[in-house]
Amino acid sequence: MPKRDPTKMGSRKQVRKMGSGWRKKAEGLFFNEGKSIVEMEKELKISRKTLSGFLKGCPGYQEERERRKREHAALRPAYKREWDRKHRSFSAGAVTGETLRREHDLAALELSRERYR
Repeated sequence: MPKRDPTKMGSRKQVRKMGSGWRKKAEGLFFNEGKSIVEMEKELKISRKTLSGFLKGCPGYQEERERRKREHAALRPAYKREWDRKHRSFSAGAVTGETLRREHDLAALELSRERYR
């Protein structure tokens, strides 16, 4: 007799025990409240795979998913800018006569190389 995975058996039993009531709750949580599949998994205690499979069959799922993608894409640049400002220190250094002279010398070398090629 093959050994069965108790976690899978437990989740199936739980889904069977809940009946179809979780489906209505899942639709409401996803479409009305805007929750993610991970949040719904924790609340309904049903696997992400089951929820994802069910939601893919719902009318309007693709449109909602695309809307969320556009919304997150619009927020992404602001988040990246804030993260960069927090975690990457930009320091050009102090501007002194020495740094100006060094930059000028480097620029002059580069321009003379371009001129005499």
